[in-house]
Amino acid sequence: MINRGAVIETHLFHDRLMRLGPSVIGRGATLGPHSAVFPDTELGDGCSVGARSFVMRGEHLPEHTRWHGAPVVAAG
Repeated sequence: MINRGAVIETHLFHDRLMRLGPSVIGRGATLGPHSAVFPDTELGDGCSVGARSFVMRGEHLPEHTRWHGAPVVAAG
């Protein structure tokens, strides 16, 4: 589920170069309201990212885990 205001970025500019990469959202995963994922990220099946959270480039969040913050950290 991709909630209202969430952003899935598959490109960014770094040092004046455009970088491309996939953002994979697993089955049953949730991207909270006004949160964002950058390129080369993966949310495992059933993974949950909280509201206003940010998944940094290259992060792979395991299945059935919960995350929040900017950048994200595991929710206890």
